[in-house]
Amino acid sequence: MLDGQCMCGSVTVRATATKDFMTACSCEDCRRWTGGVNFTFNVDETTARMTGPIKTVQIAPWAERGFCGDCGSGIFYRVVAKGPNHGLLKLSAGLFPGATDLRLGVEYYADQRPVQFDLGQPHETMTTKEVNALLSGS
Repeated sequence: MLDGQCMCGSVTVRATATKDFMTACSCEDCRRWTGGVNFTFNVDETTARMTGPIKTVQIAPWAERGFCGDCGSGIFYRVVAKGPNHGLLKLSAGLFPGATDLRLGVEYYADQRPVQFDLGQPHETMTTKEVNALLSGS
């Protein structure tokens, strides 16, 4: 079980991780969102409980991001498009300081990662083409 909160404490989050590792995304949108690689935990959407002033923004036809309406902390990324990944919910690893010692499992859009953001540990990587195929269900 993951328990966390945003920077100001207005948003609290409780969820069950579906993997025993963190994921990372190096796509341009995530780099804009976080200023670097976006580290997240995949969680079970049906058990996730989020309270507080969460605002959402649709960032693509297939996904939305949630953030704290008070301090702006990134809270989640969720796939909203119909298909096999509909409802996939990824919570920002920064919400859970005690849980960030989990290993890195998968990096999405690894071919877009700037060399300055070397993650320095073995992990699975997926290219832009592979991730787009996964999200589109093809």
